[in-house]
Amino acid sequence: MYAPTTKKELAKSYSPNLEPKVAGQHLKRLIHSCAPLMKALRKTGYSETQKIISGKQKYLIYRYLGPP
Repeated sequence: MYAPTTKKELAKSYSPNLEPKVAGQHLKRLIHSCAPLMKALRKTGYSETQKIISGKQKYLIYRYLGPP
């Protein structure tokens, strides 16, 4: 299983050349564009306002979007 991480760190790993705010917006769009991922994340209690991504949520993001 993966270690928890901040949403900001995860966003920067997917978009290292973008400013943190823009990287976060990009990650949000990626997540929302994948309905199966959103469904799986909701089952874990995912909220758009949470700051920390759990290891399980990180695993799901990697599974559906691929690793950064």
